Amino acid sequence: MLLFHQDNKVELFFEQKYIFAYKKVLEFTLQVLNNCEHQINKYKRPCGTMLSSVASSIKSQIKDRNIEELSPCSLFYCAALNIQNYEAHKKETLKSGLTLFLIYLADSLLVSGELSLSSFVLGLKNSLHLVEKSGWKDEMLTNGIKPFIMALESNYKDGCDTKDCLQAGASAAELAARNSTDSDRVEDGDAGAHSVGVFTRALYQAINISL
Repeated sequence: MLLFHQDNKVELFFEQKYIFAYKKVLEFTLQVLNNCEHQINKYKRPCGTMLSSVASSIKSQIKDRNIEELSPCSLFYCAALNIQNYEAHKKETLKSGLTLFLIYLADSLLVSGELSLSSFVLGLKNSLHLVEKSGWKDEMLTNGIKPFIMALESNYKDGCDTKDCLQAGASAAELAARNSTDSDRVEDGDAGAHSVGVFTRALYQAINISL
């Protein structure tokens, strides 16, 4: 999927004042996924190379392009397709579940018509419900994505601002990832779970320095 092809442009309201934050989030999170490839690959069921490959593909497409042209929904759809198409028959459980999750998230944001903390939290909740209903039980979900969403939603309901919500979510994902092993060896933890901790911490840091 080509992000900037006319047929792939999916409209979503995005306030101009948040364009800088959006650009920073993209640059920062994609770079972190590239930089942390080998770190993520140290854990069980390594997926760092897959995530780095997807990040590199997106990064190359947005280079020297006007970020205002890129809908977040198009980004999620593109990432989902790249993940699903990555080395057929490899890591099918992780790939299929994460692909569905990203598609559901993009669909939910489209229905809301805007990208805000409220629509983001609702989209994550809806996506979580749908992938769990589909039977996805990968540790990336149980020890990464789900703890992040639950902490994010809880802090959002308590009236916390975007930065505090994301920080709480990232901390919850990191803690759950550390608990994804029953042994004393950190390396026995799940790579998918740890990748969520890495990504959500990068997301928080990008928002923290740009808003």
